[in-house]
Amino acid sequence: MPDGPLTPGNGGRRFQVYSTAHGKFTKAAKAAGIEMGFHPHSLRHAFASALLGRNTPIGDVAEWLGHRDINKTYAIYRHMFPEAPRTARDTLDVEYAEWQRAGQQATLPQAA
Repeated sequence: MPDGPLTPGNGGRRFQVYSTAHGKFTKAAKAAGIEMGFHPHSLRHAFASALLGRNTPIGDVAEWLGHRDINKTYAIYRHMFPEAPRTARDTLDVEYAEWQRAGQQATLPQAA
């Protein structure tokens, strides 16, 4: 959140300790009728997956998740990019075709 964490910790901590957050979440989930097995980390994973699935830059998602290294985010969420090799190939094919057209235009004789 721009103003700090959504659930700030106590005693000067930036975030709540996991056990505190988990306890509060479990109580709220039970009251809301959410089935067992759904936990705070499920929300975190859903958050990241939804953003990455809608093409939010992975560097931004990594920062929001608190990952110091983008490679950690990629290792966890790599499954969100199954089309990456095909997309990269298609992008390079288009770029190469533009280079070819530009090169051909550069070698055409100029009209007098």
